[in-house]
Amino acid sequence: MPIARFEMPDGRIGRFEVPEGTTPEQAQKLISEYLGEQDQNQLGRDIGRQLGLTARAATTGAAGLPVLAGDALNTLINLITGGVGKVTGTEIPRLQMPSQVLQRGMTQVGLPEAETKGEKVIQDITSAVSGVAAPAALVQRAYQAGKTALTQPFAVQKFLLRTYLYKHLLL
Repeated sequence: MPIARFEMPDGRIGRFEVPEGTTPEQAQKLISEYLGEQDQNQLGRDIGRQLGLTARAATTGAAGLPVLAGDALNTLINLITGGVGKVTGTEIPRLQMPSQVLQRGMTQVGLPEAETKGEKVIQDITSAVSGVAAPAALVQRAYQAGKTALTQPFAVQKFLLRTYLYKHLLL
C-alpha cells in the first residue's frame, strides 16, 4: 500500500497507508476523517474518565469521617494485638485499613485512579469539598429534626396530657 504524508494539527508530519490509486485529495480526506473519529472517541473516553474520577473523589470525601474513625480504631486494635502477639509469641493477623479497602474496592469496580499531578490535586479538592458537604448536610438535617422536636410535642406527651386531663376533669 502507498504511504501518504499528512500534516497533523500539532504540526508534526504523519505517515499513513492509503489504498492503491488514492489521489492526494482523497488521502487528505480519509486521514482527516480518521483523525476526527479519533478525537471524538478520545473526547468520550476523557468524559468517562472525568466522571469516574469525580465519583471516586465524592465517595472518598463522603466516607471521610467514618473511614477516618475506622482507620484510627483499626490502628489501635493492630497496636494492641501486635503487643499481645509479641508477648505470647503468636502471630495475630493485622486488620486492614478501611481507607485502603475503600480505594481498592473503587478500583475493582472500575473507577479510574488519578494519575497526573493535576488529576491528583483536583481529586484532593473534590474529596475535601464532598467531605465537608456530607457532614454539613447531616448537621442541617439534625438541626431541623431537633428544631421540630422542640417545637412540636411528642405523641407520648400528647397522650399523657390527654390522660391527665381526662382523669382530672371527669372525676
